[in-house]
Amino acid sequence: MAPFMPFLAQHLHQRLPVPEWIEGKGEGFPEKLAYHDRDLERNVEKVLEIVIAVRRLKKIFNITLKHKPEG
Repeated sequence: MAPFMPFLAQHLHQRLPVPEWIEGKGEGFPEKLAYHDRDLERNVEKVLEIVIAVRRLKKIFNITLKHKPEG
């Protein structure tokens, strides 16, 4: 049930009787990390720009994956 209705599953799970040997093992849902790597984000944007530029050039020059270089 949890993959389809996580909040309802959590609500029902909290209402179940818990055996003593399991007490304290479950922590609930993990909290969202507040980590944001701006350098990584800029690097990924640069890579995406390069990929877009290469795809444009391939389209302009009609280069396919089966294309063999001349020479």
